[in-house]
Amino acid sequence: MRHNSAWNGTNLLFRRGFCPILALIAGLLLPWQSAMAGTWTALNNGAPDSIDTMLLLPDGTVMATAGNNGQGSGWYRLTPDSHGSYVNGTWTTLTPMNYTRLYYTSQVLKNGNVLVAGAEYGSGTNSAEIYNPQLNTWTVTPSPPAGQGLFYDCISETISNGNILVAPVQPAVYGGTDIYNILSGTWSSGPTLVNDGYEDEASWVKLPDQSILTIDPFGTDSERYIPTLNQWVNDGIVPVAIYDVTNGEMGPAFLLPDGTAIFPGATGNTAIYTPSGSTSPGTWTAGPALPNSLVTADAPGAMMVNGKVLFTLTAGVFGNPTYFYEYDSVAKSFAQVNGPAGPTFGQVSFAMRMLDLPDGTVLFSDTSPQLYVYQPGGTPLAAGRPTINTLSTNGDGSYHLTGTLFNGISEGAAYGDDAQMDSNYPLVRMTNSLSGLVYYARTFNWSSSGVMTGTNIVSTDFVLPATIPQGIYSLVVSANGNASAPITFVYSPDALLVSSTNLAFVGTAGGSFTPVSTSFILTNLGPTSLNWAVGKTASWLGISPTNGILASSGSATVTASLNTNANSLAVGIYTNTFLFTNLSDHVVQSRIVTLQVNPLQFQLVQNNGFETGDFTDWGLNGDAGTYNFVDNGTYFPEIQPHSGSYCAIMGEVGFLAYLSQTNFTTPGQLYLFSSWVNSPDGGGPNECSIAWNGTTLFDGVNMPAIGWTNLAFFVTATGTNTVIQFGFRDDATWLGLDDVTVIPVRAPAFTTVANSGGSIHLTWSATSGLTYQLLYSTNLTAGAWQNLGSPITATTNTVITTDPAPSGPQRFYRVMLVP
Repeated sequence: MRHNSAWNGTNLLFRRGFCPILALIAGLLLPWQSAMAGTWTALNNGAPDSIDTMLLLPDGTVMATAGNNGQGSGWYRLTPDSHGSYVNGTWTTLTPMNYTRLYYTSQVLKNGNVLVAGAEYGSGTNSAEIYNPQLNTWTVTPSPPAGQGLFYDCISETISNGNILVAPVQPAVYGGTDIYNILSGTWSSGPTLVNDGYEDEASWVKLPDQSILTIDPFGTDSERYIPTLNQWVNDGIVPVAIYDVTNGEMGPAFLLPDGTAIFPGATGNTAIYTPSGSTSPGTWTAGPALPNSLVTADAPGAMMVNGKVLFTLTAGVFGNPTYFYEYDSVAKSFAQVNGPAGPTFGQVSFAMRMLDLPDGTVLFSDTSPQLYVYQPGGTPLAAGRPTINTLSTNGDGSYHLTGTLFNGISEGAAYGDDAQMDSNYPLVRMTNSLSGLVYYARTFNWSSSGVMTGTNIVSTDFVLPATIPQGIYSLVVSANGNASAPITFVYSPDALLVSSTNLAFVGTAGGSFTPVSTSFILTNLGPTSLNWAVGKTASWLGISPTNGILASSGSATVTASLNTNANSLAVGIYTNTFLFTNLSDHVVQSRIVTLQVNPLQFQLVQNNGFETGDFTDWGLNGDAGTYNFVDNGTYFPEIQPHSGSYCAIMGEVGFLAYLSQTNFTTPGQLYLFSSWVNSPDGGGPNECSIAWNGTTLFDGVNMPAIGWTNLAFFVTATGTNTVIQFGFRDDATWLGLDDVTVIPVRAPAFTTVANSGGSIHLTWSATSGLTYQLLYSTNLTAGAWQNLGSPITATTNTVITTDPAPSGPQRFYRVMLVP
């Protein structure tokens, strides 16, 4: 149904009803705009039109459109001033869309482009467009798969691979979804919702495991999208009503700092969801009631840097005025705060939008040309603060940053199906140390689209703005407004261009490491020749040549190589700064090289015991959920986990289902590849196969009944990426898999062989905990090796043993690892 239009004093708005998305040196911490906590400030420059949807672009600017009663196609850009202030920012006009849209889905893509799709009002109900900020152009995407129906009033999310999941309203396939592939630029059919229907007026929340949670309209069922399965699964029943009966509306939902999610309702209720961490249902509980009998329906909200959520509430669905409250998830309570013009704001909440800005403030629009900024109180939440680990160049003028929490701990601001303004991606802000002027780089190629990524290393690339002058900068990464501790970034566009092929070495204690060398390409961009020199500090690196002359447009290769000192380094991460100096103008450029020395027992396999409760980090080629799943011993009690709480249960019927994972390996490195397999009843036909990078190591057909059995192999990597693969079939019941490990080990090598008193004393390098067999032969030509004594399990990194009475004129020895 549709509601009557209402005059708001400045704009005619449709009320929403439910209808049928380089140097790395510690510096001083920047302030985060905390001059007046908990206050509103009006933007000094009014927007050129009535602002509706607002998106944060990866270069720190805001992209905004006008509603115009469903006839809007215009877009505008808000650029902060030279001191980083959005209040004093300026507006410019962008190219308009090809179609008019009001209330539609929108997502910023990891390549920096913007996707918009569908509309509840306007001409773009069944179309999608891509905006390229670099070219200022709009391109209509190909149509969704035949028979998928209208995009219409849809909601969307960025899923773990960077693609966009969209739930159309009025899909031709009941409960159908669409997926936009950001690489191919095409649409494909997505998984069908478990509870059919469509996600009209719903709010989606991305959880720490990257699954997407929704309360299905318009009742109390809930379900989740599982990215690793590309499937929706049933979840728990919500204990209180969230959708109001008459209009079918609800409020914006948020992931909270403690990992739970809150869904506020148009009924005055709230519901709290605690994730299970697996594909199993989470737990729903009734949350605190909204204060003073207020409700939230088709309304904006924002997760703030202090960990609190700013909500807009009204007295009844589509009520006026609007009240503003902050929700404290620790105290589980609401506290009223002022609106932009006093205790309340004389506008309906469905006309409002919010957006988290990278300076820690919240941008607010009531669909008029006058916008406001809300400055939260308190301090940024430490648990949401990104950290920067490394900064390097990509050799093409762009830079590469690694660290943690670049995506923040939530998706930022939210509204629901009418607008998505997610900002869980890294922004790079630089402040000049002399002038204090602020510049935003443009980030792209984010390695993660998740939230609450914890200690996982994530990365982003960035390019500098064309107007940035050379100098020393304080650089921070900001996620949803929460900024990292700064590092010092030296930018010097010198005639000497230094580019590199690799800036990281990785290996295990004692060697080997990969790669063994890295190259720097020096190019003279100037009109005259220049002299150059390079220096280093690390004893584990050598570099050659160390100086030279470059003619104009000339180039030279400088090679940095690991030396034997690297083999004696203890476990840890080591860095060296190369200083390249243009001796003609004395400009110095730094490049940081990292050496990561891993322990010998460094475990490569992710989710090796399936303790996430699902197949996260694994690829499954086979049925998911019926024949192949992760269990804690409840569904199929005949197989209890070998260790931990979960194990994989595999039982494809009629053919092998394959479970695989790609691991980063060191070419030439020896690894111990181990797994535990269970066949509880020996029923059949059954089969278990194990392969290392396409080479079959084990293939057991019609295995008898066995308990947990260790299958271990010593294998050598031939490349930097190695695929481990398990194939399972069990037509009768299921087979079990648990505790899969790939551990680099040191190949044994004799260090001393001595003859004393007629006995031969042998010493070889070893890995504590591994087992070795000493062998001997009296004739290498014959190749007959015999065991000398029983296998020996090393208790240290050295094994010493004796051949007490060797017979014959000669004897040859060798030592082998025993799986």
